[in-house]
Amino acid sequence: MPVETTWDAEQLSAVAVAPEIRQIVLAGPGSGKTQVVLGLVARLDEEHDVSPSDGVLVVSFSRAAVAAVRSRASDGSSPPVGVRTLDSLASRLLDSLDTSEEWRRTSFDSRIRRATELLADSGWDELDTLEHLVVDEVQDVVDVRADFLLAILRSLPDDAGFTLLGDPQQALYDFQLDRSRKSAAGSLLETVRAEFSPVAQVELRGQYRAESEETRRIMGAGRGLGAMPSRARLAAVEDMVTDLVGLGALEELAGPLTQWTGSTAVLCRTNGEALEALRRLRSAGIRPTIMRGAAEVGCHRWVADVLTGAPREVVSRSWFIKQAEGVVEDPSTSWLRLRRLTRDRGADLSVRGVARRLVTAAPPVDLQTRPAGDCLISTVHRAKGLEFDNVVLVGADRWLLAVDETEAEEEARVAFVALTRPRSRVVKTDGVHDWAVRKDERSGRWIRSGRKKWQTFGLEVLPTDLRGETADDAIETQKYLVTQVEVGDGVDLQLDRARSTLERPSYVVTHGTTPVGRTNDDFGVALAKRLGLFPGREIAWPGLSGGVVEGVETTPGDRPGATHGLALGLRLNGLLEVNW
Repeated sequence: MPVETTWDAEQLSAVAVAPEIRQIVLAGPGSGKTQVVLGLVARLDEEHDVSPSDGVLVVSFSRAAVAAVRSRASDGSSPPVGVRTLDSLASRLLDSLDTSEEWRRTSFDSRIRRATELLADSGWDELDTLEHLVVDEVQDVVDVRADFLLAILRSLPDDAGFTLLGDPQQALYDFQLDRSRKSAAGSLLETVRAEFSPVAQVELRGQYRAESEETRRIMGAGRGLGAMPSRARLAAVEDMVTDLVGLGALEELAGPLTQWTGSTAVLCRTNGEALEALRRLRSAGIRPTIMRGAAEVGCHRWVADVLTGAPREVVSRSWFIKQAEGVVEDPSTSWLRLRRLTRDRGADLSVRGVARRLVTAAPPVDLQTRPAGDCLISTVHRAKGLEFDNVVLVGADRWLLAVDETEAEEEARVAFVALTRPRSRVVKTDGVHDWAVRKDERSGRWIRSGRKKWQTFGLEVLPTDLRGETADDAIETQKYLVTQVEVGDGVDLQLDRARSTLERPSYVVTHGTTPVGRTNDDFGVALAKRLGLFPGREIAWPGLSGGVVEGVETTPGDRPGATHGLALGLRLNGLLEVNW
């Protein structure tokens, strides 16, 4: 912990604890929660000789929050510490205890349930050395994940402590539950207080995020929300939204963005609105990127940039360090990250082992792709736990038009989370909701339909829609992706008649006139499902345009252009225009 750190009284109470202490830390937005997490780990290390590598575990709800903690810990002022999501922790447990590996083909929730069962039945030796568990964003741990967290707490050594940090006013994930199970965050904390007594409680009251009079006013008003009745809380949040400066149409953001400094988040309520916001901002000359969900993350391109030059399937540390110089900031740390991914037992790294792990599981947070650029479009839920210099709320005046009191309570929490993401500036724009943009039940994707439900004028393309496939001239494509393709570039999709069938069309992705990728079966099936095709019906597949380059990533698989199972691939986003 840096010697110059100054703690306020509440923060000091939270960090200056013995490892066996059990505590709940209520931490509102901007109260210095992440610094408290890092300070607690450092204090346990320095004053109680608790190893950050195996004596402390930090768990956070979302990948974004995990990345934020790791980012702040990477400046050298804090000791290295393991930070995981509950989902990645469950996968690690299953790796150790379930040798059948059938769980790899199941959903995230099914993996959590299986991990909870195994933990309750047989325990897990990786928890035996823990002296303190830290759980961040605990208010969003609901349903099966709440059961898993309780199983972890029950499996800790008797003399181990824990710190649970969160803010019930920012609980967003009760929507996963039916109405009879609402207030899950409160119920979890009540169970913890009853089952693990005595449990201390600390409330952080400081404000260390807000840098402008406006953001300080919003943060200050938010402190009293928890004590208000539901209707009064809703009215208070409505007042905050009403008082925001309005820019008019979203396209008007183009002018202010040239004047603002730092990062800007454009926050929407749904993924469909985010896609529409992307289209409109691009039409105004802005090149934003979209924040993706956990199932759509990819592996950072540096992995392929370094390892596709490997002369053999197994490489030494010295070879890797030499290849990684100038590609990554810290080659030694990058080497360790890949070794943790493959769990190689010798002194060398298996390149094919990296590829195998990327096939069977999502990459860990520190190997994942990151949104590029200073302007990011996101739903409020995906921006949870993050902070930005500037925040734009899209259509916020309509967010609080709820149907009933329970829904109004949920929308008030969503709006409060969005209002408290900025450091310096928060404004609002008109909504971008288009009645024709909706979620299609058959394909599971966002579409732009016509006045008749069967009409399709747009279809969502996902970052995963090119994985596993490559352009015909794979070697030249790899070079082209490195030198010519930039985030925000537009691409078109041209039908490959030779590879297309009635049930599954195949498209070549072109950057200008250069082929840079090919759609996979997942995309072809989704398009066919949406268009309602069936055997015996002849149709000419449509042309598709308007895709947006989200980035270049490392993709696994043995195919032309791949080296020992790894290659570079394109990530796309946007609502493709369907051209008949």
